Amino acid sequence: MTETGLTTRSVEQIEKDKEVKTLVQGAMAMMAAIGAHEITDKASSDEANKRLLDAQQIMKTIEARRKFFVEPYKAVAKAIDNIFNRTYDPLDAAVRTLRTKMGDYAMKVEREAKPKRDAIIKKEAEGKIKPETAVKQMAKVETIAPVARTDAGSISYRTDVKLRITDETKLPREYLVPDERMILMALKGGKKVAGAELYEVKVPVGRGF
Repeated sequence: MTETGLTTRSVEQIEKDKEVKTLVQGAMAMMAAIGAHEITDKASSDEANKRLLDAQQIMKTIEARRKFFVEPYKAVAKAIDNIFNRTYDPLDAAVRTLRTKMGDYAMKVEREAKPKRDAIIKKEAEGKIKPETAVKQMAKVETIAPVARTDAGSISYRTDVKLRITDETKLPREYLVPDERMILMALKGGKKVAGAELYEVKVPVGRGF
């Protein structure tokens, strides 16, 4: 079971905490030492090993102390989130569904209105109807109001341009992004992937005692 601060504390109280001050001082000193450390021979390499382990221990202690103070806040925040999210999340999903329906209907109205307006304009241009008749007919063509106002506020529509891939096989090479994770898994599994290869690097791994 993780030890915590039991009760929430102010930022000022945490900053004045004796152990926190000690950790900050130790971390600053370690950062300065690491920044100045050059690895040029076995002795300096051995010293780097020690510094790495010491630095990781400081980081581990910092994280433990952070959790000590943070956990009470997280528990309270989680409980509050649960109370409100039970209602907010399904309502948010319903709102997104409604937005989609409204957008789809607006697009449908716009698609159907254009040929009707074009036909009226053509008839007027050809002298088949009078201008005042054209105006009356235009008024009867269903459109979506630029701004719809209610007691709760107003709704307007903007036109977003989105992408739909119609045929992946026809996409130019520069628009294809390699899935490095899948390629790595394939290569590690013994599969050959043209244009890719595995290579090795040395990564120091510190383990405390």
